[in-house]
Amino acid sequence: MPSSSSTGRLPSCLEQVASKLEPSEEQRRFLEGRAAEVVLAIEKAVEMLGLSQVVKAVELQGSLARDTWLPDDMDLDVFVLFDVGVRVEELPDVARRISEHAAKELGASLETRYASHPYYVLKLRELEVEVVPAYHVPSPAHIVSPVDRTPFHTRYVKEALSANPALRRDIRVFKKLLRNLGIYGAETWVGGFSGYLAELLVIYHGGLQRLLYEAARWKPGKIFIPPTEEALKFRGAPLVVLDPVDSSRNAAAAVTRGALLKLIAVSRLVLQRGDLLCCLLEPPRIDLDEDLLRRTLAAKSFLFVKAENVGGGAY
Repeated sequence: MPSSSSTGRLPSCLEQVASKLEPSEEQRRFLEGRAAEVVLAIEKAVEMLGLSQVVKAVELQGSLARDTWLPDDMDLDVFVLFDVGVRVEELPDVARRISEHAAKELGASLETRYASHPYYVLKLRELEVEVVPAYHVPSPAHIVSPVDRTPFHTRYVKEALSANPALRRDIRVFKKLLRNLGIYGAETWVGGFSGYLAELLVIYHGGLQRLLYEAARWKPGKIFIPPTEEALKFRGAPLVVLDPVDSSRNAAAAVTRGALLKLIAVSRLVLQRGDLLCCLLEPPRIDLDEDLLRRTLAAKSFLFVKAENVGGGAY
């Protein structure tokens, strides 16, 4: 394990940039209030439809529940947890009826999307709410569908962050970095890092500084977190991160070699020049006169660009 002095220091400009990634009290009140309204509407729908015996809980999950969300990403994940006695083929229809009832209550439109099985999106004016049907199981060993793990993920992250609340800042910074690099998200068209994986990496390394130090030394196909025999069974994957709530799963399975190489390259650059991290988190705005540029190019003239650091920062 490298010493703290050998891992390099995060740049002083990061404090100012990171503060902008912390949700304001107003944003917190708004989102928590809307979340409570949605959960109440779904619970009311369950009761009105006579489904109280088969729906065990309605819970907020995702980054809001874990308090790792970014101010510019205020969507919600609400899980409707069903008794395992409900057949898998019945789940989508029951969840749809609940979602339709809740949508009417909230004055929202409803959209169907698909993952391992259908889920529903309540489209409110200010945000989207994913209503995800899952099973209420006693442990990850009893999961029926992949989303059944999510409540255990939330519990694990919340417990880890309650022991070290300062990691929330680093998680937000890391998520923003991944997003700006275009490698945030486990969807197939992104092939990047899920929010949960970003949280796991920061938690495992004890912070962003150590994570970037280690990432700069990674080699695709030879990264096993933690480095155990269990992790080796996923040999061949670009990145292996054992899910701490289910060691039979590689939490980094969606990460492509290209996405991983991009993070490795950026980590190496940041270690060499720390203030580049702030540039990547908060790219400079470029004011461009498109008509002037078009005329200049058409005339085959020279174009001089003057860069000014109007913010006064070191980067």
